[in-house]
Amino acid sequence: MNAKKIIYSSLSLVVFAAAGLSIMQPVNASAFGTVQLSPSFTQTYIATSTFYTPPSSAGNIFWSHYGSSSKVVRILNISISRVASGSGADQYALTKRSSAISGGSGASISSVPVDSANAAATGVVTQYTAAPTAGANVGLIGSNVTAQTAVAANQSLYQCGNLEQALTLRGTSQGVDLAGVTALTGTIQVTEKYQESTN
Repeated sequence: MNAKKIIYSSLSLVVFAAAGLSIMQPVNASAFGTVQLSPSFTQTYIATSTFYTPPSSAGNIFWSHYGSSSKVVRILNISISRVASGSGADQYALTKRSSAISGGSGASISSVPVDSANAAATGVVTQYTAAPTAGANVGLIGSNVTAQTAVAANQSLYQCGNLEQALTLRGTSQGVDLAGVTALTGTIQVTEKYQESTN
């Protein structure tokens, strides 16, 4: 397995793990020590929607991910691809919620395990063509603007950096959703990478 290495000079290093990275083989070196960063073995999934027509009115939710009763969900990345016939710009808002979403017209998005030995995903990822009613607001995670284009352009809306705490969902009442701050036209595709674990 290839791994990234960080070189330290005259340091005593302690084993620790953060943000899905395991740090192995600490060295108490007289001259140089090596810390080896290996890939995460936490069960990881990718959920990609179809290209679909989202609710068109400003403020309408068009995608959500809610947590699990048995696992902790940690979101690593959310990106969006957009095909629109206009010449303006679209703005999106990613919001965290503390109570369940309800209503609307949606379809579940399948979560593909990165490793076929992973257990089936337990969180619920949904794409909406008619807006649901939002759960209780925890706060805005972030917003982004994309130019309307006739060619699908992928843009990251959320990215968990190395050694950062991931956007975490505990229990079925916690979730995140995406809404159009502006009125949306055309079609959209949302791709998410996330992990599930027992703690």
